[in-house]
Amino acid sequence: MALLWLFDNLRVEPFGALPVANLTSKGGPTVIKNYEQVGSYNWVLEEAKPTEANGAAAGDQPVVKPTMVVPGCPRELVFWKGGRLRQDEGYLLYDINHLKAPAAPMDPIFLCLKHLHEQEGKPEMNFQEFDFITDSINLQKIFAFAKAVSEEEGGGGGGMFRIDLERVGRTILMNRVEACDVVPIDFECFDRSFRHVSTRGATKFTNGPYQQLATYQFGQLKFLVRFEADCADYTKLPGNAGSPNSGYVEPGPDVTEQRKPFGMNQDILCAEYGKKLRYTLLTTTTYPHNRGFPFFTYAQLFFTGLDQLLVGWWKGADDFGRPAQYALADVNKMIKPPPYVQLSKTYDCLVKVMNLLRKNREGLKISLLWKGNEFIEIYEKAPYIPGAISDPVREFLKSQVTEKMPGDLPQGEDGEKSK
Repeated sequence: MALLWLFDNLRVEPFGALPVANLTSKGGPTVIKNYEQVGSYNWVLEEAKPTEANGAAAGDQPVVKPTMVVPGCPRELVFWKGGRLRQDEGYLLYDINHLKAPAAPMDPIFLCLKHLHEQEGKPEMNFQEFDFITDSINLQKIFAFAKAVSEEEGGGGGGMFRIDLERVGRTILMNRVEACDVVPIDFECFDRSFRHVSTRGATKFTNGPYQQLATYQFGQLKFLVRFEADCADYTKLPGNAGSPNSGYVEPGPDVTEQRKPFGMNQDILCAEYGKKLRYTLLTTTTYPHNRGFPFFTYAQLFFTGLDQLLVGWWKGADDFGRPAQYALADVNKMIKPPPYVQLSKTYDCLVKVMNLLRKNREGLKISLLWKGNEFIEIYEKAPYIPGAISDPVREFLKSQVTEKMPGDLPQGEDGEKSK
């Protein structure tokens, strides 16, 4: 019963597979290029009460609507010299975007960027220029598959995931699918306590989970990626270092009382705050000091483009030394050999998935399932099941399509029958 979520709304039998042995292990890209932070938002943890301003009519029953603060504002990195921390307990917000917008968990990406471009008077972003739009964790999962079952690792590393994919025009949406949005903390962990002592809220209005949107090129593939960052080093903001206000964010009005629905999704509210900045972003984690370097952080830094990793090393039960910062170049030196084989296989996997979807009809929805085997299974999703975005956002994306893919051409027009 615990694994039913893996197969929810899928066809009974897979129609394909991607064995790791068939993925190219050499010649793949080893860096990302043309990295740019293009937008951000925070989720407000306290939901809005219905008002006429945010779309409620007189006499309506209270309807809870999630709110995005646009642009977002990350927590601020602060110095902590080390000491004792209490072990984490309670529950962990694991997939905040699906928790807040379960019917269209990828809508916030498009709502945020469209709103920012309108706010700044810029032409709307053409989403058809991207090969993939995804949460970074999906790329980290494929990387984990390539590592766990690669020939160099001996195969059979265990693990599981599901990633849903669909195509609009040439652009492929990779939707994160998890068993639960909120999970109990039933394992030894200090991450939350560490984050509490090493960061602080930059403003009281944007303390909810911070979501960063970034674009980059990985090999020949262009990505728009969403990820969560734990904090920013405000002393390193471009143009801010050494200024009197370095390390601070100007206070503003209580935006939580000024919420209005997005035009393309009336179920999500928008609150404007501040201006868009390019932040020096960090992620934080804790790790036992005698177990080597946490390998999972390599893919986390690589596929998000995060500037720094802040690690709280602990020994004994809860004794922490002074936290240490690492850039991806530092992590590269600590992980031997560098995982270039896994990066190459991850890239080849993405290329094969992209070609599969572009050679088939646009309405095809598929899921990539890994169940700890030496291959990823490909299942077709039932066509009547909603996808990762709402209908208005889908129509908006379709309005940008100018190039037909092979799967959308009449049979024989491209000289090849779709497979």
